[in-house]
Amino acid sequence: MFYGFEKCPNAKRDLKFTEIAETQLPSRERLLVASYDMDANPKRAWFRFTPEMDLAKRFGVTKCGEVVFVPRGKECNGFTKWCEKKTDDAQVTMVGCEDFVDPCAPKVKHWDGKTPLVQWIEKLVEAEGEPEISPVFGTYKDQRRWILERDDTTTDNELRDYHLVEAFPAFTNLGFLAMPIPEKMNNWIMDFWHRRKAQRVTESWHAGSTQMSFHEEPTSFVSMDHEGRMRDKLANEVIKPIVEKWSGIAPLELTSFYGIREYKRNWLRGHIDRIDTHVLSVTFSLGKLNASNINQLLSPEEAAKQPKWPLEVVAFDGEIYRHEHPAGTMILYESSKLIHGRPYHNDGPPHLGAFCHFKPVNMDKHDAQKWEDIASSARANQERNSVRGVHRTREVVEPKNPVYSKFKYGDHTGFRRAGEPLREEEDEEEDPDTKVYAVVFQNDFSKPLDVHWINPNNNELILQGTVGPGTKFSVNSYLGHRFVWTEEGTTKRMPKGAFEVEAGSRVYRYGSGSYARKS
Repeated sequence: MFYGFEKCPNAKRDLKFTEIAETQLPSRERLLVASYDMDANPKRAWFRFTPEMDLAKRFGVTKCGEVVFVPRGKECNGFTKWCEKKTDDAQVTMVGCEDFVDPCAPKVKHWDGKTPLVQWIEKLVEAEGEPEISPVFGTYKDQRRWILERDDTTTDNELRDYHLVEAFPAFTNLGFLAMPIPEKMNNWIMDFWHRRKAQRVTESWHAGSTQMSFHEEPTSFVSMDHEGRMRDKLANEVIKPIVEKWSGIAPLELTSFYGIREYKRNWLRGHIDRIDTHVLSVTFSLGKLNASNINQLLSPEEAAKQPKWPLEVVAFDGEIYRHEHPAGTMILYESSKLIHGRPYHNDGPPHLGAFCHFKPVNMDKHDAQKWEDIASSARANQERNSVRGVHRTREVVEPKNPVYSKFKYGDHTGFRRAGEPLREEEDEEEDPDTKVYAVVFQNDFSKPLDVHWINPNNNELILQGTVGPGTKFSVNSYLGHRFVWTEEGTTKRMPKGAFEVEAGSRVYRYGSGSYARKS
């Protein structure tokens, strides 16, 4: 439903839209019900609000109180074709103008305002047929749980992009800079991949994560932990000085250098990274793989002929740019403030990429309070602009003749059906010591707590994030990795707060009884 807090603030109330959505319309597993404020959305954007962002314009909505029905189907998959303009840099285009194409627009149905609204919607939902069920979930009830968790993640991501970003400091003019990968770094990374590619693993992600399309196309990963000392040495000696010079922030501390990820027909939603550890980052474009043999790297000449998969950023001048990001180049970016992603499918061969992240050393030392004040102010800005409510809906009605989807949505996520007991996961084809696990940290304590990874080389505590009371976040980790809960903003360990990632355990909690536990 479309309304405006200025033009028609009572439109929702007059139509009793919220009441109808909660008590009469099908529940979330069959139908997404939403309202769109045509007045607020252009005003709340700190960046240029382009025509492609205007949902009313895309769907041809011209008046307040209008209700539209968006069908399922490949035309309405969310991938609007944005228009691009050339810039002075041949590898960079600027995105956003009137000449865009929304393949869904012709399929959208508009309510005539005369037919009973519920009757009109139910008829259209019925005509769509029953949604398929992922074999991982088995029922609409569990599929709805998965969808609602993803809804929450996506909403939070959107709020961060709007309101966390605008309150976090910038260090550079635009927030990103592209350049060739230094030869010493590039040679080592490529040599590492050739030597270690046989040790690639399929990544696991948290079920509620919506940053990437892993549920449609699993990503594979070659961990650099196999040669962590050399990795860290080169990152600190070769890459860190470049980032320090560009940003004007020194000294920096390397917080993570995950490894090499192999993307297939994936997409990456625009997002910002964690503001406590991923402040300044580098993304490396390493090459394209032979689609018929992923152990072979395409030559630079062949790779140049393939469809592009550019990095898209919302720069600090408010414009959206796409950088071609060819193999052999790296892009420095302010990852905790610059919205970045690749929000369209990779239509070319598998893409080889890697990331490393830094934070100012003084975030944990004499400037710790300053950085905590900055982070707290940014989070407070997000909270001021957020209103959370209780999700109310009709009871789930299971289909008479369920149809299961081709894709196993929710696979590789550790999702458990309602009432399903915890189980030891066994995979005979993968070495459990190198398998990537999506690990969830949940704070059941009464105060915010920090989670640190314990570096096995020197027992140094590396901050992973801050977890508020009753909240959680996830990272990718490995069996045997050790973590510890500490008091917020310090390295003072909580009583019995250390724990180790174990097979069969994905959620690690710190409870009100002052101890770490797993499930």
